Amino acid sequence: KQILHIVATENLPTARNRLDAIAKRYPSSPDVLYLQALLTENGDTALQNYTRLYSNNKASRFAPEVIYKIAQFNYAKGDYKRARLFFSHIVSDYPHSELRIQAQYFAAKMLLAQSQLDQAKSELKKVVKNSKNNETNDIAKEDPAYIDQLHNVTRATPADKSTIQPPVKKTNEEIRFAVQIGAFGDRENAISQRDYYKRFGYASEILAFKTRTGTLYRVILGRFATELEARRFGKQIQSLHNIKYRILKTTIN
Repeated sequence: KQILHIVATENLPTARNRLDAIAKRYPSSPDVLYLQALLTENGDTALQNYTRLYSNNKASRFAPEVIYKIAQFNYAKGDYKRARLFFSHIVSDYPHSELRIQAQYFAAKMLLAQSQLDQAKSELKKVVKNSKNNETNDIAKEDPAYIDQLHNVTRATPADKSTIQPPVKKTNEEIRFAVQIGAFGDRENAISQRDYYKRFGYASEILAFKTRTGTLYRVILGRFATELEARRFGKQIQSLHNIKYRILKTTIN
């Protein structure tokens, strides 16, 4: 629990040192193997470790979390079919897991990512029904309406599309909206958080911001053309990784 708390604060070097000491005493413990996979820097290696861990320890108390991690990695890599398979696995085989509602939501979202709009809408409505007392409910409620918008765009004529997406006046600097997940006075802490999310395949970067007392290092994920896109992505990140976010307006040349 102490190591998980340290990981949550993004102090990865300290977490690794603590884990190395424990691993010498309990090298085959499923809990130790799970934490070692959690702290593996290379994303592909981490995915292999999670897959191996689950195959050999299906009864582990960490099994739903391991499957969820495998699904996350496949989602970040763009393998939506495989990600859906693992998210759905949690729903069917671990119905009492705290991750079940989130997994059900993202299983439906994987259909949306594959443009299977009608089936995605049907499953998302079930998520809303099953998550009335869960924070996922607020996120899932927005998606059916978003799918209706996608249907409208798909069915629109070329003339209609020009009214849906009016031309944007070009300037030397383009506005972009980023999802900020952290801000640190210590650059090393910002680097640790940036690298942690890069392992999942996210476009993670650091923006330095001068203040009266020094420099603030802000960690962002992605840059989006509209605030709506950024906010939708932020809600997904919050649900997937249990981390708070804010929308940051940036510019690119």
